[in-house]
Amino acid sequence: MNAFIVRQVPQIVPAEVVPKMTSLPDSAKEHMKGSEISYQDQVLLVWWSSMQERYIATNYIPTWVDIFREDWTIA
Repeated sequence: MNAFIVRQVPQIVPAEVVPKMTSLPDSAKEHMKGSEISYQDQVLLVWWSSMQERYIATNYIPTWVDIFREDWTIA
């Protein structure tokens, strides 16, 4: 599996951009109407899906086994 872990850069999404976000359902956008979103401390697991022919990203929380593995590579 071609996979890697990445920490997203903290980001503030301005209030005028929130209604245009495709990653949020309309009900969430309605609830946050007029407010900005501050993304903080997100870690993603990203891997290549040969079936979908694209990268897939999802949240990642390491287990203790992950933390103490000795085969991590920093790129």
